[in-house]
Amino acid sequence: MAVEAGWLLTFLAGMTLVLAVAHTLGMVADRLGFAPVVGELLTGLVLGPSLFGFVAPNVTSIVDSCIQLPHLGSHESRE
Repeated sequence: MAVEAGWLLTFLAGMTLVLAVAHTLGMVADRLGFAPVVGELLTGLVLGPSLFGFVAPNVTSIVDSCIQLPHLGSHESRE
């Protein structure tokens, strides 16, 4: 079972982006006196289709490809 290199690179780039922004916003929230999880939750709003999709719709497809992984959930029964 070979994994396509383009798909893997897209997945890793998207996950790196999500984790970096979540960590950064968590640190900002902590410095403002909030729990870091508040900043991490804001990552979903910032990188989601509502805000980031409006500003940069082409880049949003990288993040969306990380969240929607059709290869992992497709277990078809073979008869």
